[in-house]
Amino acid sequence: MIWRPALALLLTFTLCPPSQGKTPREAIHLRDSSRLATLEAQDQRDRQATDIDWETVATRDQVRRGEVLRLLKQGRLRTAQDHYRAALIFQHGESLDDTMQAFALARMAMSLDPRHPSAAWLAAAAWDRSLLLRQKTQWYGTQYELDEKAGTLTLSPVEDAAVSDDERKTMGLPSLSEARARHRRAPVKGH
Repeated sequence: MIWRPALALLLTFTLCPPSQGKTPREAIHLRDSSRLATLEAQDQRDRQATDIDWETVATRDQVRRGEVLRLLKQGRLRTAQDHYRAALIFQHGESLDDTMQAFALARMAMSLDPRHPSAAWLAAAAWDRSLLLRQKTQWYGTQYELDEKAGTLTLSPVEDAAVSDDERKTMGLPSLSEARARHRRAPVKGH
């Protein structure tokens, strides 16, 4: 009876396409959601216009978050990229709940793919935003405020001792001094 499992294994290797040298885990490739890719593209396009109507964008953001939530409840977020895209859409929400959802989704993306190029940064940004929404000081230094008079961005207050520059680096972030210097002199489009 040992021959049946061996035959099944032999047929699997013979009839299945090669994985091009990938490990068995890498050979099982889940496809990213095309719908989430579309929603992310819409989200980003809304923010790249030269003259942004923020009321219209807020309405579109709310619709997108609703659709992402539906996809999440249906179990249709499967890959790190799916979770990252969903997190980005929730990061543009207006409430603490939206921001905490963004944080959870970004952390899931990090868990699914520790080498994801932007998931750690987004998790840090969502965490910082959640702190600011609770009237607390951010940790990572990802959030900025607009100086209307000067037309520049300045770094929102940071709890210097909460996170080291080494941890910032592992999250794909600049050091705190670099973050402060970078945006101190950066003009904002449209000003």
